Amino acid sequence: MTTNEKEWESIAALWQTSHRDVAEPSLRRLLAAQRRGVVAATVGEIALLGGFLYGSVLVVRDGVLAWEAVWLVTLWTFAAVAAAFAWWNRSGTWSAMGRSVAEYRRLSATKHLRSVRFAWGLFVAEIVVVAAELAWFDRFTVWAAVILAALAVPLGAWSVWAKRRAARDIELADASDEGRA
Repeated sequence: MTTNEKEWESIAALWQTSHRDVAEPSLRRLLAAQRRGVVAATVGEIALLGGFLYGSVLVVRDGVLAWEAVWLVTLWTFAAVAAAFAWWNRSGTWSAMGRSVAEYRRLSATKHLRSVRFAWGLFVAEIVVVAAELAWFDRFTVWAAVILAALAVPLGAWSVWAKRRAARDIELADASDEGRA
């Protein structure tokens, strides 16, 4: 979904050798590829929220026990917080964020790093709240603790990938700026 390294390098090389703007088609192609990735992520997130809604309807249609009501409120509160952050963090992604590849890469890297920090903060908050709710309703078991802890593994893997991608983007942006100076 995103552009490959050769495309980034060719656009960066073009930018470095030129004292004028990058050709509009090259920059537009780069932005279009990024936009497709953002749209795909947004569609996936909307599908996930649709799944939450469907599950919520199934739970509510037969009556709601106290623990289910608390669980639904928790689910939708965290979903609303995550959706609001995602929308805010992606603002500006739908259109060009800058006139240079270096500027675009830096802003993209900043958004990735912000997402990693937010994801870990939200994860810790969710673990604390869910563990407290499970304990409150006498449903906290060793198995539940193992499952909650195991959820950190995919988040950790994604964090490593996102941080490496952001570092690479910043490094390439800095190299692009040094080439122009």
